Amino acid sequence: MSGSNGISRRNVLIGGLGATAAALGIDLVRGPAGSAWAAPAITADPAAFAAARERWRRFYIPADLDVDDPLVAAPAQQLATTARTHLAGIDRAEPRLGVFTDAPFTSRATYQDSQRVSYSTRRLREMALAWAAGVLGADADAVLAAIQEALDFLTSDVWSTSGVRFGDWYDWDIAIPRTIHDTVVLTYDALTPGTAAAVVAGSKHFTPAIPTSGTFAAAGNRVWFCDCFVGRGLLGEDEDDVVAGRDGLLPVLAWADPDPRPPGLIDPQTENAAFFSHDGFYPDGSFVQHGQFPYIGLYGTSYLGSIPAITARTAGTEWQPDTGILWEWVWSAYEPWLFRSRVPDTVRGRQVDRPLGGRETGTSFLAGFIDLLASADATNRARLASLIKAELPYRGQPATAGLTLAQASIASAILADPGIAPRPPLTGTWVYGVMDRVLHRRADWIAVLAMHSWRMANAEKGLVENKRGWYQSDAAVMLYTSDIVQYDDAYWATIDSYRIPGVTIDTVARDPYPGGWANEYHNPSYWAGGVTAGDWGAAAIDLAGEPPSTMHGRFSRFFFEHGYVLLGAGITVGAGRTAETTVENRRVTQVSSGTLTVDGSAAGASGHFAAARWAHLAGTAGYLLLEPHDLTVVKEQRRGRPVDINTGATYAGATTERLHDYVTLVLPHGTASPPAGYAYAVLPGVSASATAAASAAPPYHVVVRTPDMQAVRDEPSGRTGFVFFTPGSASLVSTDTGAAVAVEEGDDELTVHVSDPTQESTTIVIQLAADVSGAIELDDGVELDLTADGATLTVDVAGLPGSTKAARLAWTPPTLTDLAGAVVRAARAGVASPDQEREVVNSVVRARRGGGGAAALSAVRAVLDTWAEQRPSAEVDAAIDLASRLVARMG
Repeated sequence: MSGSNGISRRNVLIGGLGATAAALGIDLVRGPAGSAWAAPAITADPAAFAAARERWRRFYIPADLDVDDPLVAAPAQQLATTARTHLAGIDRAEPRLGVFTDAPFTSRATYQDSQRVSYSTRRLREMALAWAAGVLGADADAVLAAIQEALDFLTSDVWSTSGVRFGDWYDWDIAIPRTIHDTVVLTYDALTPGTAAAVVAGSKHFTPAIPTSGTFAAAGNRVWFCDCFVGRGLLGEDEDDVVAGRDGLLPVLAWADPDPRPPGLIDPQTENAAFFSHDGFYPDGSFVQHGQFPYIGLYGTSYLGSIPAITARTAGTEWQPDTGILWEWVWSAYEPWLFRSRVPDTVRGRQVDRPLGGRETGTSFLAGFIDLLASADATNRARLASLIKAELPYRGQPATAGLTLAQASIASAILADPGIAPRPPLTGTWVYGVMDRVLHRRADWIAVLAMHSWRMANAEKGLVENKRGWYQSDAAVMLYTSDIVQYDDAYWATIDSYRIPGVTIDTVARDPYPGGWANEYHNPSYWAGGVTAGDWGAAAIDLAGEPPSTMHGRFSRFFFEHGYVLLGAGITVGAGRTAETTVENRRVTQVSSGTLTVDGSAAGASGHFAAARWAHLAGTAGYLLLEPHDLTVVKEQRRGRPVDINTGATYAGATTERLHDYVTLVLPHGTASPPAGYAYAVLPGVSASATAAASAAPPYHVVVRTPDMQAVRDEPSGRTGFVFFTPGSASLVSTDTGAAVAVEEGDDELTVHVSDPTQESTTIVIQLAADVSGAIELDDGVELDLTADGATLTVDVAGLPGSTKAARLAWTPPTLTDLAGAVVRAARAGVASPDQEREVVNSVVRARRGGGGAAALSAVRAVLDTWAEQRPSAEVDAAIDLASRLVARMG
C-alpha cells in the first residue's frame, strides 16, 4: 500500500541512502520539521485518525516486508517462536488469575506485582507483532483469539475504569499503556467492537493528565507519558489527547534549565521542582535523569524509542512535533557512547543488573537511530546511515537480532548498499562536566571515567536495585575492547564489588544498599571534572568515600593516544583501617584469556609480587607501574545471580546463577600512614613483550604527584596534562586557582587547553614559562598578555559546566642549549662535582653538534636520575622536566 494513508515505511526510511534509494525509485515529499513522510496536512476527522493508525502499524510492519531476506527472516522466526511460547502460557483457568499462568495477578501490593501486569502486556505486544507480520501460519487465529481474550480480561479487571493501582507507578502510567496501545493498533481491525475503547478508557482512568512536576514530568519519563497520550488519542480518536502528547514534549525538547544549586545541596523531599529541574540534556552532551544520575543509557533511550514513533504516527499533520533539536543530541549525547554495539554501564544507572549488559542498551540506540532516518534531512540521514552500518556488524549473527521487522528490513538494506560507507572509528576525548563523566575513545578501545560530586551521586539504588554499587563512580575507569561481551552475562552480579578498576577503597565491610530513592551519597566536593584537547585530555577528583568508608584521596587520570595513566596521592584511611587500589578486575572470556605475566614471569595463581614493575593480561592490556609497587594478584571463580543485586528482579534469568573466572590486580596500601599514592599506566591491546619494553623505557613521565597537583607527560607526543587542586606551579604552567590544563608543545606552536572542573570559578589565570611571541587563535573569553618571563592567559570560565577553552600560541620551544643550562644550575645546587658537571654538559654539546639529540637526552636523563636519588633539589627536578619536554622533538 502507498500514499498518504499507507506509505511503505521501508521505502521512506531508505530514501536518500545511496544506491538503495535510487533502486527503489523513491520520491520523497518533505513534511514539517524536516520530516520525510509523504503525507499532507489533515484535520481531526475519522479518516485522519485511521491514516495515523495505519502509519503506526507500518512503523512496525512495512507493507512490503520481505521475510525471505535472511536478516529479516531471523528476527521474524524468533518473533514467531516467542509468540507461540506465549500462546502456550496463556492462562485458561476459571476463574482466570492473570493473562499468563506464570504471572498471576493474585498478589496486588508490591512493584513486582505490578510488573507482572506490564510483563503480560509486553508479551501481548510481541504476539500482536507476530500476528500482524503474518509469520504465524496456522497459529495466527489462535494467537489473535488469545489477544482478544486477554484484552477482554484486562479491561474487566486490572485495566478497567474501576482498576486500582498497586506497586510501581511506572507500570500504570507508562509500561502498560505503551505496550497495550501497540497491541491494539496492530490488531485494530480484527478486534471486537469496543475493545479499543475499553483499553483507552483504562488509560484515561489511570492517567487522566500528563504530570507537570517532579520526576514524573522530567525528561525521559515525560517523553514516555507523551507517547502514551498520542497513542491513546489515535486509538480513541480524541484530538485533545493527541495535542496534549504533542505539546507535552515542549519542555523536554529543549535544553535543561536547572536550579543553580547542585543536586547534592537540594533536598528532593522539600524542593522537588528544584531537584528535578536538573533532568534533561545539556550543551556539553550530558543527559541527567532523577536529578543526579548520568542516564543516557536508560532514560535517554526513551527519546530514541518514543519520539520517532510519535513522529511516524503524526507525520505530515498538524499534530507532528518539532523535533529538530534531537539531532544535536544524537551527535553529542548518543553517538559517542555507542561502542561496538554496546553502551558503557557507567551511563546505564541501576540497569546494570540486566544479563545482556550494554548490548541491550546498544540495541535501543541502534533501533532509535534506524527509526530516526525517516525524519532526517539529507546530511543527517547520510551520517546516521554510515554510523548504523559501522555498528551493526558488532552485534553478532544475525546483526538484526532484537530489532523490529521494519528496523531489520532497513538495516539489511543499509548493509547491502555499496553507496553507504561505514563510519570510521570514532576517536576523541569527551568531558561531560554536568554528569561527572569522561569518555576517551580510540579506534580499538575506549576508557570511561566515572566520578561523583555535589553534582552527581555515586550510584542509583532505587527500589532494591544495584545493591552493591558502592564504588561504581569512585574514579572508576572501565576499559572496553574487542572483548565486547566482557560486561555481559551478570558481570556486576559476579564481580568482587569492592574491587572496581581504578578505585581506591577503605577495605571496611559494606552492607548491601537497602534501596529507596534520592538518598544516594554525594562526594562532598566540587572537584570532579577534566579538560579535553580533542584527542586526549586529563581529569581528576577530590574524593571522600561514602561512610562507613574513611578513605580520602586525590586522583587524576590522563588519556593519551596509546593508553592512559592513573595517579593517586594523599590517600588516607581511619585508624585501624587499610586501603587498596584495584588496577584491573577482568572476567575471563574467549578474548580475555586470563593468562597473566608479572615482571616477565607467568602468574598462574593468586599471589603477591614485591616491588612489581609491570604486568600483562592476555587479550586485555599491559600495565606499567611507573613507580614500583607491591602487587597482589587474585585469580578466583565467582558465583552470582542478577537477583543478588536486584532483589526485585522478576525477568527471565534473574535467578539463574552464573559462574565466572576473574583475574584481579590490586595495589595494597596497608594503613596508608603516611598517606599513600600510586602511579600506573594501562596500555590496551599490547603484547607482553611490548609491555616489558615500555616498562624499560616508559613513554609516560610523571611530572608531579602530590595531593595539591598532579601531571603526566606523554613524551613521544609532547603532550602534558596538569591537574591543580590548589593554586600552584608545575613544569611550564602556573595557575592562580584549581584547574585542569592540557599543553601540547609543537615546533612552532604551543597549544593550551584550560577548564574549571569545580565549575565554581569565574576566571583562571595561567602563567606560562615559555618564549611566546603572540596568539594564533584564542577561544572567546581567553586573553593573552606577554610578559618578560613568558605569557599569561586569563580565561573566563564563569557559568561553564567544566567546559574547555583553548589558546594556540606562537612560540620558540626550548633546545638542548637550554637543557645544558639547566644541567649547570642543577649541578651547582650542590648535586655534582665540577667534573661531573662538565662531562654532562659536554655530552649535550657533542650530541647537538653530531645531531644525536636522542642519545644526548638518554645520557643526560640517566645522570639526572642518579642526581635526583642522591641529592634531590628543585634544580634537578627542573632539569629532568626539561629533558622530558625535549623528547618529542629530539627522539
